[in-house]
Amino acid sequence: MQGENPYQEPQAELLPKQDRLVLSIHPPRRRDMGAGWRWFVDAARILRSAWLPIAFGIFLLFFLLMAIQSIPVVGYIASQTLFMPFFEAGILMLGLKADEGRRVSFKHAFAGFGEKCPQLLLMGVVMMAALLGLTAVGWVLNYLVFPATTPQIYEVLGFFGTSAGGLDESGDLSGMAGYYVITTLVFLAYFSFFWFSTGLVFLGGKSIPDAITESISGFYKNIVPFIWYGCVAFIVSLLVVGGMTFLMVYLGVFGVAVLIFFLIVMILVFLMSHYSSFRDIYTDTL
Repeated sequence: MQGENPYQEPQAELLPKQDRLVLSIHPPRRRDMGAGWRWFVDAARILRSAWLPIAFGIFLLFFLLMAIQSIPVVGYIASQTLFMPFFEAGILMLGLKADEGRRVSFKHAFAGFGEKCPQLLLMGVVMMAALLGLTAVGWVLNYLVFPATTPQIYEVLGFFGTSAGGLDESGDLSGMAGYYVITTLVFLAYFSFFWFSTGLVFLGGKSIPDAITESISGFYKNIVPFIWYGCVAFIVSLLVVGGMTFLMVYLGVFGVAVLIFFLIVMILVFLMSHYSSFRDIYTDTL
């Protein structure tokens, strides 16, 4: 054909553009108490729609998490802070792809290592600093409020040397109870900082300060459904472990297999409910 250059670059795109799903995020909305249960129901629906790639992708993330934890000295805290935004981003992307009816691949579990990697790494650094700082605050508060019993509590918990076996006569149960109350409040603050912040950075394109601020707002606006969410998770865990333990005793190896299967399903649904709660609170699509 005249006029055509055989060496001309092709005009059509050889590969289709890979569109990255981004949610339209609005300020957090308040949900009713029943949302705590609906998040699990929605998570089960999403998992059922693409259970194999989701399960395999999360398995790979857990394998990487355990590999990081095996690093001496710093492995555990690095896995719970520096790596955690990447872990959460993978779960969010798997959930989003399945929820939108797109093709789901186990490779989506590693979506956090793409274009948002620097922001997520910085988020991990912020999480590490917050965890260390809030832990120090908890220790100081416990010592100021319960100065007589705090050293004994830490000894009992194994922080300093070998446990003496319990509190002596100078310590009382109120000190131990106070320790758990203060510790719970401190870590509740930590979870409110970061429960939604990864999603807001990764899927919503927010800056880290804005993401943390909106995560705190979304968490405490929905403290009632979150309490119910925690109660449901606790009750289901007891039922699964208790019921499957019964089967394990009476059915032997088959019971162990059933126990492992239900534990895996329970963990996958719980992890995917993180995506469901995020989408319910920050979008209008659930």
